[in-house]
Amino acid sequence: MSWFDGRYIRIWTSGRLYTYEHVVIAERALGKSLPIGAVVHHIDDDGRNNAMNNLVLCENHGYHALLHHRRTAYRATRDANARQCPYCHGWISGEVPDTFISRRVAYHRKCELEYQRRTHVHSVLGRSESLRRAWKIRREFTGRMPSEDAGA
Repeated sequence: MSWFDGRYIRIWTSGRLYTYEHVVIAERALGKSLPIGAVVHHIDDDGRNNAMNNLVLCENHGYHALLHHRRTAYRATRDANARQCPYCHGWISGEVPDTFISRRVAYHRKCELEYQRRTHVHSVLGRSESLRRAWKIRREFTGRMPSEDAGA
């Protein structure tokens, strides 16, 4: 007996109740249970296509996420090594002038500068203005400032 849960096919296996069909197929191919942390990846993103040539065994979730990221980058830019700017969400592919690329992050320098300018101004002016308003309201209701509460 099997059923589709909206993403993957589940089948009845003795002793395990319902299990994902792609996991059972991968375990049969390995001849043993999947190693702890292993993930089965569908190459074509179709959870119903459990053909052996459509399944890849990933050693952990991090490698599985890398496969998804590289596929997304390839579809967007035709370059699997492209990186996405965390500020503007544009793609950085190859050697792009005025960008910062490291092992963990890649971004356009102008995007980062704009982000820092906006957040710094907001944090400095926004916080002090909100404190002034809070103190004014408190003074109106209690008749004293927060620093005067410490002595009370």
